[in-house]
Amino acid sequence: MSGQYYSFNEFLSDVRALEHKISAERFDGVISIARGGIFTGLFIAEALEINNFYIINAVHYRRDQKLQSVEIKNIPALVDEKNVLVCDEIADSGETLRAVTQLLSERYKNTTFKTAVLFQKESAAFTADYFVKPAFGWIEFFWEKELNPALL
Repeated sequence: MSGQYYSFNEFLSDVRALEHKISAERFDGVISIARGGIFTGLFIAEALEINNFYIINAVHYRRDQKLQSVEIKNIPALVDEKNVLVCDEIADSGETLRAVTQLLSERYKNTTFKTAVLFQKESAAFTADYFVKPAFGWIEFFWEKELNPALL
């Protein structure tokens, strides 16, 4: 499925904007939602010098097909983290972010979770605490196009 192409240069600029929005708050951990959120979370963790970086797997789409429910695996073992930022690339339906933060909040009752994405759809069921741009339609991220084995 084709849509608006989102380049690496746009990504770098938007991650800096997201970092600026987040920088007033102190986080002691970052959790990236795999797969697309890995890039966002890693760059934010690096920019804010947060060493506690985790990846959680949450699948709600296979290619451009939405699944019936969110499949969550690889839940990180948080030990000392009290204020954690959960990152993804987009809040499309918002269901993935809602499911992940709900599960984490239930498991880690003494930890506060905030969310950050590059793109936020107005129609999403969950609004991230931090976002850079509104999303309209399908977005084709650089890692989906540039790293696709069929295109190499």
